[in-house]
Amino acid sequence: MQFEFLVAERARHLASVVLLLCATACSGGSKAPILANGGGNQSNGRGNGSGGSGNGSGGKASTDGGLDGSVHVIDCTSVDCGLHGVCSVDSTTNMAKCTCDKGYIVNAGSATGACIEDVNCIELRALECDARWGSPGSAIGITVSASYCSGRPDTGIKPTDLTVEEKAATEDWKSLPPETPTTVVDRKFASHVYFAVDVSQSIQDSKVLAKVATAISGMLDELAKTADPPRVAVWAFDGKPYLYPVLSETTDLAQAKTQLAAKLGSFKGRDPQATNLFGAVKYVLDKLERSIELKSIIDEDGLLSAGTAIIISDGDDETGTYTFQQTQDAIAAHVHKVITVGLGKNANFPKLTMLGRDGSFSVADPSMLSVAFDSVSANIKRFTDSLRFIGYCSPKRGNTFSARVRIKGSNDVVCNYDATYFTDGCSSATFDPKKECASLQCGDLLGCGECAAGQCCLHGQCMGPSTASKDADCGAEWMCDPALTCNFNAAPNVCATTVASSEACDSGSSLCDPDVDYCFSSDPKTMPTTCAPRGGIGTPCKTNEECASGHCDRDPDKPGANSYSCRPIALMFEHCTAGGSATSCEKGTYCDPGDSTCKAQLWHQLPCTFNAQCRSGVCEMAVGGRMVCAGEDRCYFPLQL
Repeated sequence: MQFEFLVAERARHLASVVLLLCATACSGGSKAPILANGGGNQSNGRGNGSGGSGNGSGGKASTDGGLDGSVHVIDCTSVDCGLHGVCSVDSTTNMAKCTCDKGYIVNAGSATGACIEDVNCIELRALECDARWGSPGSAIGITVSASYCSGRPDTGIKPTDLTVEEKAATEDWKSLPPETPTTVVDRKFASHVYFAVDVSQSIQDSKVLAKVATAISGMLDELAKTADPPRVAVWAFDGKPYLYPVLSETTDLAQAKTQLAAKLGSFKGRDPQATNLFGAVKYVLDKLERSIELKSIIDEDGLLSAGTAIIISDGDDETGTYTFQQTQDAIAAHVHKVITVGLGKNANFPKLTMLGRDGSFSVADPSMLSVAFDSVSANIKRFTDSLRFIGYCSPKRGNTFSARVRIKGSNDVVCNYDATYFTDGCSSATFDPKKECASLQCGDLLGCGECAAGQCCLHGQCMGPSTASKDADCGAEWMCDPALTCNFNAAPNVCATTVASSEACDSGSSLCDPDVDYCFSSDPKTMPTTCAPRGGIGTPCKTNEECASGHCDRDPDKPGANSYSCRPIALMFEHCTAGGSATSCEKGTYCDPGDSTCKAQLWHQLPCTFNAQCRSGVCEMAVGGRMVCAGEDRCYFPLQL
């Protein structure tokens, strides 16, 4: 029996597959995986975009060919709708009828009328909305994924299938003028494949973890055969509000298999009595987005990427850490593919199935895991071939506008841009990789390349990271040379000298070295403030300044505790305020006061309100009186995942 795994997605970079396994008991017959699939809408990039919607379900049944799916029998015993439909009897007509999954239609021309894929139904999703100004100054890039409404990637899209339109706020949609041709560029994409495996008690009791590890290893074998193997990572989860790292992101798939065999089959968490499925979905999507964003900052989008989330479970959420709606909202906020795989009877995990925006499997018997993962790997390969980079030179000058893309009879994908800095100079050569990337090692709108480990990209060239000297502008402590710190009380913020431990300090000219000390007084009313040592991980604290990591927060293993302690440095999307102060978020991020989480720093010319938001560390007044991030004069850091 054949079946397929339907996938679709966006990513501002072709990123990853997330595999979440929730198991309760894996029992039953040797039923093949059943697939359901759907779609969603997304936004991202330096512009933003949206497109795609739908849902579906899997099942088994058939018809004898009625145009409406009905057959001339009164029960479904002899009716087989195929793998992508369900037979039911109409209570009014007493006739059996096939209801097909999303993206499938009744095959009226066949003897059985089984549900077949509707190849005339295409769904489009924006993975990245990008633009470049300066020289050339109006280049638009829109990366999209195309799939059939069933979820299977469509690799047959041609430039002649495209419709591209623009409009300003007060205009109607208009096709691009004849002097503005649209180009479809064949670009290289990076694939990140993340797995998250439920290790709660039910899966421990079912003894299925070793089979899961074997199935994932088989999938990695298939992916290793591709020209550009994906970057993979493996996570585990139970009832805790976080995931356990099993395998850090790597492209060494042989080593990944070795670690999986050694660790996953016998992995045990700290709270096996519960399953935080909804929290795991959000967590793993954030981890995926973090990897893509950091890589993008360091390589200046040198390698286009995209992502997929695959969630496997035989049960739904038990902890209530997040609601089902919050989880759906988290999925909608990302363009990564989200695929679910359920182990056991699908009646045990209806919410899991509904979360499979881009496909869902029901694997009733563990023996079918390897077959399911074979289908996943095949679709990952096909998905890469379905991606399209659409480029053109926009005629817009000044103000904001929108671009709309459609392929054949698909839904619309809309990207929003700011043309304030658009100028002339863009041409067809802008979208010719051989010409545009000839002198560039990395970066560019086309994604001309990524830098080696320990390097970062600046103006198209790979180099070692550097820091800023005394009196140079800064937006974070780590931007300054060793023994200097960023003086946030100066205007503008600049790198300043520090005083030694135990010496007098203040918030102006006498600053402590943040890698060692913080300014402290046991009684500020009567005692002078001096530079006192910062505490290590686990040390009790009240403010972020007291910790060497710059991160004071509650221990997630003690959610009811009122006491705070020094935690590891706050990563992207993690909480970052304590005692009224912002933490030192990891390199490449800043603490957003709006929601108190670490966010990716902003690119050149994006609107800002303070220095730490910007990759350059400088938020300055620009044309038109608005504040935007200044261009970078150095690259500060290598990738640190």
